[in-house]
Amino acid sequence: NTCMKRIHFSQLIAVLLFVLFVYTALNKYFDMANFRASLEESPWVGNYSIFVSYAVPLLELIVAALLLVPRTRLKGLYASFWLMLFFTIYIAYMLVFTPELPCSCGGVISEMTWPQHLVFNIVFTLLAYVASWLHKHPGHAPQQAHTISYTYK
Repeated sequence: NTCMKRIHFSQLIAVLLFVLFVYTALNKYFDMANFRASLEESPWVGNYSIFVSYAVPLLELIVAALLLVPRTRLKGLYASFWLMLFFTIYIAYMLVFTPELPCSCGGVISEMTWPQHLVFNIVFTLLAYVASWLHKHPGHAPQQAHTISYTYK
């Protein structure tokens, strides 16, 4: 039924977000020196690079843990949306205002161009939004145009 499909789709997105956050957090921890060095070059981070280099992967792991537990999954989906939105705004800012673009991303994501990374983040931000909505409203049908029907006797 439709309700179950929505729940399964929401859970699939939660799994994708979980994998994304764990993967990127572990890559940042395992390559902490490069992660911190690129943060030091960032106009948004600069002097706070040491704090941010530990806080971001820790936050990603906390959000991943929230996604893993059914009771906290909705909070995890909300947190995923806001975290991905922040990352997306950061990348957009870097594209527009920073000629030297330090990449602080880990793993295969660091192989993307900045425009590709922006699209990737937009897609995951939208997925987090959709999953949180579906998780909160699994039984609601999408809004449909109202039609008026007349019955003649």
